[in-house]
Amino acid sequence: MKKTILITTGILILLIIVGVWLYLFMYGTPKNADEVFARFGIGGDKEIIPVAPEETRIDVATSTGTGAPKRLRQLTTRPVAGAAFDLDGIRYVEQGTGHIYHINLTTGEETLISGTTIPQTTRALFSKDASQAAITSHESSGNTTLVGELVTSSIEAGGVKGVLLPTNAREIAFGQATDTIVYLLDDKSGSAAYEYNIVARESKRVFSIPLRDVHVLWGESPYVYTTPTAIQKGFLYKVSKNKLVYLTPGGAGLMGVLYDDGIIVTKTSKKNLISTAISYDGTEQMQALPFIPEKCTINPKQEKGLYCTVPSNRADELFPDDWYKGILSYSDTLWSMDITTGAATPLSDFKSESGREIDVIQIGTNIEGTYLWFVNKNDNTLWMFDTTL
Repeated sequence: MKKTILITTGILILLIIVGVWLYLFMYGTPKNADEVFARFGIGGDKEIIPVAPEETRIDVATSTGTGAPKRLRQLTTRPVAGAAFDLDGIRYVEQGTGHIYHINLTTGEETLISGTTIPQTTRALFSKDASQAAITSHESSGNTTLVGELVTSSIEAGGVKGVLLPTNAREIAFGQATDTIVYLLDDKSGSAAYEYNIVARESKRVFSIPLRDVHVLWGESPYVYTTPTAIQKGFLYKVSKNKLVYLTPGGAGLMGVLYDDGIIVTKTSKKNLISTAISYDGTEQMQALPFIPEKCTINPKQEKGLYCTVPSNRADELFPDDWYKGILSYSDTLWSMDITTGAATPLSDFKSESGREIDVIQIGTNIEGTYLWFVNKNDNTLWMFDTTL
């Protein structure tokens, strides 16, 4: 019996010694008894201040410290699938979640419009007035796109009230007619284009062509061009009554963009990019500065004008294949283009202004053409440029 008591006592003493050693190792030698009790949460009147989460809001109204407006501003740290200006700010869809936010550009306040999760969201489009949206998500069975009116009422919990387009609908854009969206589907003979009325919830076939790997330039008269690649010639066609009308000589890496009086074609010639504007009457105008059409948007405040971001570091790489694959990225500069004369006016060197390389993959303007929004391909963040400053 005595032996058992001795063993038990010895174990308790050993545990006490180990406990004291651990305490001293973690906290050091206490200065007084109060400090000992305070460390164990007993007594003491020191207030424990909760640590606030890191502030992620970005001041979009002014530059840091000076209070002076700055024309190039980063609007989000979240990855963005698409954006559009509205009456008092900008709306955007977050990549991955499909959540929709609004940023007031005067106050910098950000508001959640829709917390409805659309998993694997990759791309989003808004109508001209930002009242309608098309949100595309990637699924194992194929891409799906939700199209409809944007609900901003807190009573209805926000979201997009609409329907799903057919699986793997692509080349999606808001149409020329109000409340319509257009898209392309592969079929047995090639591709078929459809127009869907969001309000009436009716669709109709617009045209059919015997090609699949094409991009569509939607306008009053649609155009298509073959998927750009450096390893073979691409071609541009006008679609007329389900027939393809050959428009211009082909070229490697050929791609196009519409402007208000025609179409601009960019292609590679002897490893150099050349851009040519082709008006609807057939007149051609070589552009002084070659550019990538996917980095351009129409300038509403200038007749026959474009805003384009142009890489300052484009070398003789395999264009555009390496860019599409993400093997390389660009450091863009912003230009205003006069299509009539072919002249180009520099507006901003993004790296000089922001200290970061910005490689634009989506771009748009407000109705007046005074503000530009764009997405940086390097991290999918949303940016804005004020042309009035």
